[in-house]
Amino acid sequence: MTLNLQLVTKRNQSDHANSQQAPSAIGLSNVRWIGNRYKIIGKAAKAETERFWKILRRFVASHATKIPRTGSLDGPDCEIYAFPAALDEIRNGRARAANPE
Repeated sequence: MTLNLQLVTKRNQSDHANSQQAPSAIGLSNVRWIGNRYKIIGKAAKAETERFWKILRRFVASHATKIPRTGSLDGPDCEIYAFPAALDEIRNGRARAANPE
């Protein structure tokens, strides 16, 4: 099984380059699955669905760094993942959005 993941931002690089304003906080995206919640009433998710989410979870965990939503990067309560480019910007002082917009 091959997983192709494409992340799209609200602003592209040319918008950023032409902007007179400083870049805003790095956005927070939320992707989740409620799990096989309806299995108990006979409406189980297909095995492919469970496999997809497991693969996606492993992909994110292996390609991103888990960090706290706010505060120091080495602080407690690491709950979000930052991919390398975003993590570099955070380390360079760019703010993180507290919630998805």
